Formats: sequence, structure tokens, C-alpha cells
Amino acid sequence: MIAIVDDDFRIRESLVNLLEAEEYAVKAYSSAEEFIADNERTVVDCLISDISMPGIGGLELLQRMRSEHPAIPVIMITARGRRFDEEPFIKAGAQAILHKPFDCAELLHAVTNALAARRRQ
Repeated sequence: MIAIVDDDFRIRESLVNLLEAEEYAVKAYSSAEEFIADNERTVVDCLISDISMPGIGGLELLQRMRSEHPAIPVIMITARGRRFDEEPFIKAGAQAILHKPFDCAELLHAVTNALAARRRQ
């Protein structure tokens, strides 16, 4: 199960369509709060989260995941330019950071790597 957390409906739907086309089970959330409130989040094998969202942002969500579910890999996505400081996300344990617009192959590669890392644990 891959969870997607992004406040942009178009991005969420695009990612759902891409991952479902690759035969992944996917569940999408419009906010970190919605994801956190979902009791099924413990069955997530990989989380893809936007960095900039209203309310709980991507860094706080990443930190909570590392604290509560350290084995679940987290892929961060962002529309911020490549000049933003990725260091806090890397230190917090992000599996990958992808810059929008990223291509499908880049995302699928990151997901494949994240799931492989989870299986090795």
C-alpha cells in the first residue's frame, strides 16, 4: 500500500493513476492531518508526501513517521526550486526528494527503491 499526501488534487490524482497503472494499491489524502487520523496508516508500505502543505507540513509529517513508524520509507515531493534546503529532510530520514515536475520514471524508480529498502529491513 502506497499512501500519497498532497493538498493539490491534480497531483494526488495523477500519482494515484500512475501507481495504480503499475498495479500498486494506493490511498490518497488531502492533508497530513487526514493521513494521521486514518487508522489504516500502519499498513502503509511507502509514503509519498508533499513538502509544503497548510497545517502540518511535510517535514513535521516525515519526523512523525520516523518516530512512530521508522520502517516505512518516505518520499518527499516539492514544487520548490532546487535551491531550497533539503538537508533537514535528508537528516529526518527522507528516502528521496523529487522536484516537481518530475517524470513518471523518476517517481517509479524512487518507489521501487523505497519498497526494496523496506523489504530489506
